[in-house]
Amino acid sequence: MKSSYAASIAAAYLLIIATLSGCGPSVSEPAVTPVMPPVVDAPGLYGTSSGSVRAVGVLGRLEGGDLWGVFGVADSENAESYLITIVGNADVFSADLATYEGRYVEVRGALADQSGEADTVPIIEATAIEPLIEEGPSDPIP
Repeated sequence: MKSSYAASIAAAYLLIIATLSGCGPSVSEPAVTPVMPPVVDAPGLYGTSSGSVRAVGVLGRLEGGDLWGVFGVADSENAESYLITIVGNADVFSADLATYEGRYVEVRGALADQSGEADTVPIIEATAIEPLIEEGPSDPIP
């Protein structure tokens, strides 16, 4: 009886060892690397190496509704947003502007000539307007 009991324990021990040896990760499996979200520039006006400019911020209408601008995001709810630039040729992008209103965008183009106008907000003659973050402020969170 002692030998059958010892044989049962030995068999169970071997079964446990065999089961546990297959539970660990295989050496040939690739390591999982986390996917980092894209880096989004802070609101502002940036020069590029090609001589053009980029305005990054929230696209919105200026008072009166005919002009469009790129606004800096306020640091807190109590702070007011600030105007970074005006889109000088907004009529070219009229279909996109309504879609992108209130969204974080990048406006690429060239600065308009404002010689003789001191202390004015820069005007960009845009060549492209693209959203940097796809979700808008009213899009539901999944």
